[in-house]
Amino acid sequence: MKSFFIILLSLTMFSCGGKRTENKPAVQETPKALQDDKLEIKSYSRSKSDLAETLYLELVDKSPELKKLEDDLGTLNSKASDLETKFNSYNQKSDSYYNSAKEKTTAITDSLLRKKLLL
Repeated sequence: MKSFFIILLSLTMFSCGGKRTENKPAVQETPKALQDDKLEIKSYSRSKSDLAETLYLELVDKSPELKKLEDDLGTLNSKASDLETKFNSYNQKSDSYYNSAKEKTTAITDSLLRKKLLL
């Protein structure tokens, strides 16, 4: 039992005696939107800029993946309006068909046949 404690104590001593390395802080470039290079005399500015939007646009300029995503979103938005126009045309024709069919069924004089067609 004593030998177990001696071995455990010696392992603890050796494991704690290793070289220590200092963690150096990572140096990151400050985004342009956060750099305050201009002298502001007024206490407030009439034209408020959206900081989040400015940071995002800066990232888009630096990242080709984000630039491609923005281009794809622009293409998607233009296609969406075309698809909406086509859907509205189809929907209008469908509504016209069902309204016409409903009008024609009301002209049927046989009540049993009319109920059967309206179901």
